[in-house]
Amino acid sequence: MANTILMKSRQADATGPGATALKVGELAVNTFDGRVYLGTDLSGSASRAAGGAATASTNVGAPILDEDNFSSNSATSLATQQSIKAYIDSNAGTGDITGVTAGDGLSGGGSSGGVTITLDLNELGTETSIAQADFIAMVDATDNGSEKITFSDLEDAVFGNVSGDATVAAGGALTIASSAVEGSMLNNNIVSGLNDIGAAIAATDEMIISDAGTIKRTDVSRLGTFLAGDGIAVSSGVLAVGVDDSSIEIDSDAIRVKASGVTNAMLAGSIANGKLANSAITVGGTATSLGGTVTGAHIAAALNSDLGGNFTIGNQSSDTATFSGGVTVTGDLTVSGSTTTVQNVAIGAADAIVFEGATANDHELTLTLADPTADRTITLPDTTGTVVTTGDSGTVTATMLAADSVDSSELVDGSIDTAHIANSQVTTAKIAGDAITEALIADDAVESEHINNNVISGQSDIGAAIAATDELLISDAGTIKRTDVSRIGTFLAGDGLAVSSGVLAVGVDDSSVEINSDALRVKASGITNAMLAGSIANAKLANDGITIAGADTSLGGTITAATIAAAIDSETMTLTNTTISGGAYST
Repeated sequence: MANTILMKSRQADATGPGATALKVGELAVNTFDGRVYLGTDLSGSASRAAGGAATASTNVGAPILDEDNFSSNSATSLATQQSIKAYIDSNAGTGDITGVTAGDGLSGGGSSGGVTITLDLNELGTETSIAQADFIAMVDATDNGSEKITFSDLEDAVFGNVSGDATVAAGGALTIASSAVEGSMLNNNIVSGLNDIGAAIAATDEMIISDAGTIKRTDVSRLGTFLAGDGIAVSSGVLAVGVDDSSIEIDSDAIRVKASGVTNAMLAGSIANGKLANSAITVGGTATSLGGTVTGAHIAAALNSDLGGNFTIGNQSSDTATFSGGVTVTGDLTVSGSTTTVQNVAIGAADAIVFEGATANDHELTLTLADPTADRTITLPDTTGTVVTTGDSGTVTATMLAADSVDSSELVDGSIDTAHIANSQVTTAKIAGDAITEALIADDAVESEHINNNVISGQSDIGAAIAATDELLISDAGTIKRTDVSRIGTFLAGDGLAVSSGVLAVGVDDSSVEINSDALRVKASGITNAMLAGSIANAKLANDGITIAGADTSLGGTITAATIAAAIDSETMTLTNTTISGGAYST
């Protein structure tokens, strides 16, 4: 039986063996195209013995094609000597080339030997303007034929290949797809380059916010609602500390304990004598503190005091006489002290107040009033200054003008010059709607001037569901960045405010001050002696005096001998081991 030697083969297509598919010296044939391959070692190793590992499969043979006219133009077959000769003979003697001359855009040429023609664009003339109808030379990829195309057709062909996040229509109209503009395309001045809104922030103004990764819009009022924690109320986005307005109030944006706001229920324990403006009663010239004892010696001293003669109210400069009823002076009233304090003054309609001034002369300042037709109140401001009248030639400053009180009628014609008018903004009508695409926008190319006013209002409304992890755009010293809502609360939390997950809350000790229904109030028994400043006046005490023989003596006052005598006269008194000294007496 004859032996059959078969080589490795492939018949499906014209693919050659891989670089290491053969051993050194091993043959393979592709029966699809007739090519023969030999396993070779081209790595430069010392041993290239047959049977070793090959590094390449080298084509060592190709099919022989006897085709005199080379019409098949095969890239995988070898021509026979006969076919080569036949092709040369058939094409020889068809003409003589006497010279090659370079035309426009070409250089080189010659009339003998090897001739080289070089494409040189510098040989072409310079075109100063391009028209849509101008032609451009091109080579057709299908048949390698030379053709021409207009500049207009080239534009359309190029624009038609722009797709994806951006498309270009015929004529050059560029359209950016929805959601195509990403963070890397935004310039850092997208925030700082915009017009500053100033102080005119309104509750309905809108901001861009990232809702768990989805960009949306929300208004300022909702941010305030989110930030309002314990002890903070919100109205139209404006935060305010809640107070009960009975124990605690807000005055000039400062929280304070309200006048008469501390009740007995708020006091912890008892009030020490040191916290009272008057903590003792004087009997017979001896002061006895609250909690002390008025002795018999004190009463004896009071009895020995002078009850007769002229009646004098107080004998010391610090003594104060208080008349709870009216006082009528039929003669002139002379006040020797330097200060006269009057709670209320009622002056008849025909009367006036006359001020002499520092110099006693014939010139006085008279203060009068028109006959009121109803109750009127004039409040003098709590500040130092000069009252300006209609006859005063002084200058009225801006601080004396109410906001929005000056209208066009008060402006002199021509008083508003160019410096007070903002520069106009120029827009372009040459860019189609949605014309800017991601592919054509460089990083940092989008600046604030390119942002439309509806970039916020055109977003989906986030509603009331603001979360601490939602994100906002912020300009960090001119660099646009993002931050989450919780960090805004952390930044805003000043003295007296705590923050948790971006929510602000008023901090209270819950012993002297507490939060009840989002309002701050003084806690029951929350006021201790240590919190009291100075002393407590009698008027703040439920009981501020002692009554003897029908006479009420307030704390700080003096029980007189007359009061004690009246008490003695109304009672039966028994003296035991008591010595009464003094002048003669009768029984």
